[in-house]
Amino acid sequence: MKYALSVAAALSVGISGAAAQPAASPASPASPASAPISESQTVAAAPAAPASELHLAADTPVRVELAEAVSSKDRAEGAKFAVKLAAPIMVNGRIVAPAGAAGQGEVIYAEKGGGGGKPGKLVLAIRYVDVGDVRIKLKALRLGAGGDSEFTQMEIAAQFIGPAVMFMNGREVVYPAGTRASAKVAEDVALPDGGPAPAPVVAPAPVAAPAPTTAPAASAGASATPGA
Repeated sequence: MKYALSVAAALSVGISGAAAQPAASPASPASPASAPISESQTVAAAPAAPASELHLAADTPVRVELAEAVSSKDRAEGAKFAVKLAAPIMVNGRIVAPAGAAGQGEVIYAEKGGGGGKPGKLVLAIRYVDVGDVRIKLKALRLGAGGDSEFTQMEIAAQFIGPAVMFMNGREVVYPAGTRASAKVAEDVALPDGGPAPAPVVAPAPVAAPAPTTAPAASAGASATPGA
């Protein structure tokens, strides 16, 4: 009897001890180890996109302007003079050379005027204009002594006496600063895109003046003399 009681007590103690132990939590999966980056596996930066370029073809007409006066009196063969673009050069509606871009011309021949009506002579050539680091070579200069207003007349004369030549009897040949001229691009060249041409300025439409109001015509009864 005592043996049975001691066995029962031992079983109850074992069951209660097992119930008191917490259940084991499931093992968490191991995180994958990061692969080491070797020294040769450097991340290269993306190369900068090159600026878009436009093709300026040879013989494209351009308008230039003398940036200083040039005279047969004080200029000799080989003398250089400053020029600039009088208008931007466009390609497909995009600016490749802005107005005012600086360049250079050269005196090809100069002869002072003399007594007895001997004419002065002056032959000029256009060499180039620079746009940033790009040089646009030019050729075929046609000058107008009085600016745009006389350009057509001077260009017709140049057909007979040669390009960029003007004879003035009894006095020196003088091209003042601001004299306009035409030229041509001498050779093909690639230029960066300078953006679209500015939109033309549209003048606002004039506002019509209101029509004048007329006084109502007097009626026959109102125009009759009172008491007539």
